[in-house]
Amino acid sequence: MIERENIKGESMSLLGKELKEGLIELESVGCCIDTKLGITYPMYVDGTYDEDGECHLEDIETDEWFDALSVEDTKIVDDCMLELGIA
Repeated sequence: MIERENIKGESMSLLGKELKEGLIELESVGCCIDTKLGITYPMYVDGTYDEDGECHLEDIETDEWFDALSVEDTKIVDDCMLELGIA
């Protein structure tokens, strides 16, 4: 686990990995996405993500996930899919 200081300067444990460069949070579906690869990762409440829970956009089997995207997040996902040629 990663250690980070909270607002009060106290040490706290994080559940997963902190967002790295190239990952964009999709707040409406509780995920982040690597737009260069089209891979999504579930996010924890503390803002970290689960690196082992990866799922490629092409492997998302239900429309429910896509329907739950906010307008802003839909644009991010659509742009990613167009860039990768999977739209």
